[in-house]
Amino acid sequence: SSSFSEAADDDPLPAIEGLQISGEAYPGRELQACGYSINGTTSCNFEWVRHLEDGSVQYIEGAKQPMYLVTADDVETYLAIEVQPLDDRKRKGELVKVFANDHRKITC
Repeated sequence: SSSFSEAADDDPLPAIEGLQISGEAYPGRELQACGYSINGTTSCNFEWVRHLEDGSVQYIEGAKQPMYLVTADDVETYLAIEVQPLDDRKRKGELVKVFANDHRKITC
């Protein structure tokens, strides 16, 4: 079994390519993140986050799906999704982040 894991270490880590968010970033509208799974990615961990004016970051509770319904709490923040790709051996690839609304503030 050791030779198997040594061979596996040379494999490129799972990754996401071309991650983007579609949909209109307004309260009551739904956003959808999509990208291409490469290097054997079989699943992803999703986290929607708010970036505030003061540079602080809030992870949005329960927002761990590729879809997200924008709420009033998101107004005046920069909304982003962080995606961590995993492969079937539970190896983690590089975290990828993309901002909604072309990295502009969410407005009403």
